Amino acid sequence: MNGLGRPLIILGLILVVAGLAITFAPALTSRISALTKLFSDITVQKTTSSLLRLPSWLGRLPGDFHFKRNNFSFHFPLATCLLISAILSFTMWLFRRW
Repeated sequence: MNGLGRPLIILGLILVVAGLAITFAPALTSRISALTKLFSDITVQKTTSSLLRLPSWLGRLPGDFHFKRNNFSFHFPLATCLLISAILSFTMWLFRRW
């Protein structure tokens, strides 16, 4: 457990620096939005959207809950979360046995 302290302190310092940058540098957000507009080329968008495309059935499994009322919508993908958890657990189990 002694080896966990140093990474947590470093992570905390990174979060403090990020918080200070967001709080005290309002011009930073406008610069970031200008950079995203600069780098959002059509070919880059097509490439990333094809790489990050998920199966259409993911999030629409029989155990996923979706409630719609007048001005309210709630979606909780319980079955999808359980499936992803099982796949990741199995993958980690395989890596530990290897």
